[in-house]
Amino acid sequence: AGFGAARHLTSQGYNVTLIDAAKSVGATPWQTASGRTMEAGMKGLWRQYKNINKLIKDLGVDESSALTDWTPSSFWSRRGLEVDYPVLGGKETRLPSPLGQFVYTLPTFQKISVADRLSLWRLFYSVIDYETDYEKYDRMSVHQLFTTNGVSEELYATLIRPLLLAMLFAPPEDLSAAVIIGTFLFLALGHQDDFDVRWCRGPVSDVLFGPLVEDIEG
Repeated sequence: AGFGAARHLTSQGYNVTLIDAAKSVGATPWQTASGRTMEAGMKGLWRQYKNINKLIKDLGVDESSALTDWTPSSFWSRRGLEVDYPVLGGKETRLPSPLGQFVYTLPTFQKISVADRLSLWRLFYSVIDYETDYEKYDRMSVHQLFTTNGVSEELYATLIRPLLLAMLFAPPEDLSAAVIIGTFLFLALGHQDDFDVRWCRGPVSDVLFGPLVEDIEG
């Protein structure tokens, strides 16, 4: 947000001083013992990041050299690969949600059974009902939502809980069921291809923040 504001203000002719907490712009990557560059956090550029994708074009970044192609999202647990979520953006025709997601991932699940996955449909009433009584679902945790609706413990423990921890940095016991239902409606049902992701070919600080700083200073 700070870099975006600075870029907008400088484009309007203002002089801006931007203070960053990191020693170098965009956070400093470090080297592993083998010499591989590493950065903290997830650095994927998902398809719904429309502002970021537009910024890349505006900065004149060569996407073919700076970014990978759209790639599937793979989920791993201690047991190994659990599921590959395929790239959906390139499909000419798609089945409607949520049938499409179920069909497209049917052959990619490695360990969680079809019966366990189908238990997620028990949330269907809550998804419809939550807007009529938002406060009720806001008082409820995601964990309560899944357990009271009889969603498979295998599905919840192996896939749902770790996914929420990775995406929202909080355990489901502390997350509002209403917020997660709304997120689910937007990401999973409203926009099937939102999990399509591209990755930087190199540190984000070099690939994206470097050109951004040059544009601000210019």
